[in-house]
Amino acid sequence: MPTRDAGARLLLAREHMANPRSRSPKSDRSDLLARKVRAYERSVITEYLEKHRGHVGETAAALGLSRRGLEKKMAAHGLQSLAGDLREKAGIGGPRS
Repeated sequence: MPTRDAGARLLLAREHMANPRSRSPKSDRSDLLARKVRAYERSVITEYLEKHRGHVGETAAALGLSRRGLEKKMAAHGLQSLAGDLREKAGIGGPRS
């Protein structure tokens, strides 16, 4: 088998990653797991925000996260406005808490 230099191996690796059809069924299963974990995390955050009426500090404490850590996760899941909406619905003042 011919030996390839590091540059050629890197180029082949990039091409493989750029072409999703070239991925193996095993990597598709890994993607599935990642999507399911992400969906579960989003649902847990939503559930706890609802339980704590949008209070980010209380929600973070209940989940064992720092407030900033929860805010980062909320941003990653597109949930930034949910806390404010829940607080407004509950009649609690202020956009942040």
